[in-house]
Amino acid sequence: MNQSQASTILVVDDDPDHRSLIRHVLERNRFIVHQASDGFQGVALAQQIEPDLIVMDLSMPVLDGQIAAEQIRRDSKLGNIPIIFISAFGSKGMELFAGIDSLGSGPIEYLPKPLGDLDRLVELANDLLNHKKPTA
Repeated sequence: MNQSQASTILVVDDDPDHRSLIRHVLERNRFIVHQASDGFQGVALAQQIEPDLIVMDLSMPVLDGQIAAEQIRRDSKLGNIPIIFISAFGSKGMELFAGIDSLGSGPIEYLPKPLGDLDRLVELANDLLNHKKPTA
């Protein structure tokens, strides 16, 4: 990725307040942000814009985050896009998905809702976009 080019992030969350908050924080940090309100829209938009990173809620109507991520990762152009899952499932959220091979080899991280530390989201996004191993 060209350093002078802003990274594109797709935010997929059924809660408009969460989407708005995440969009605001990411745009303030000079990311280009696109939004989808469910997994079905998220898959379609990911195929259209080919984002550099996806921030996705796990629990959504129409198509949940896990199934949406599986569909995205099956697309050869999107298979290695890093994904940050967010969920109100808390620390159990990532445990539910830690053993799932269907999400492929692209980087996956997890942040629990509510997103109290929005700086952590930005830090994690930057780490993933710069191909670094995220810091604990």
